[in-house]
Amino acid sequence: MLGWIDGFIRKNNENRMDTILFGMVTVLVLFGIIMVFSASYYVAMSREVFGNDIRHFSRQQAFAAGIGFVIMVIAAFIDYRKLKPLIPLGYILACGLLFYIWQFT
Repeated sequence: MLGWIDGFIRKNNENRMDTILFGMVTVLVLFGIIMVFSASYYVAMSREVFGNDIRHFSRQQAFAAGIGFVIMVIAAFIDYRKLKPLIPLGYILACGLLFYIWQFT
């Protein structure tokens, strides 16, 4: 592994993921994908712009959920206490993004 990443990764005895929380998040995401399919299959089926594919929107949602799960698993093994020096940078970035969005409302 890269040397600078080793400081952020938790040690072996701390690499326990909360399986109940992981399972609940998985159930909620799957429920959300089913709800997206349920709410959008008629529109996707009846419009030619979506290729008359009833799974058009649920496929996009499942792809985004897959990316989110990969990021969640990676983030589960990062020691968040080591990120404390980055708090001011994150605060400035968040305020800047809020100001950017505020311009368009």
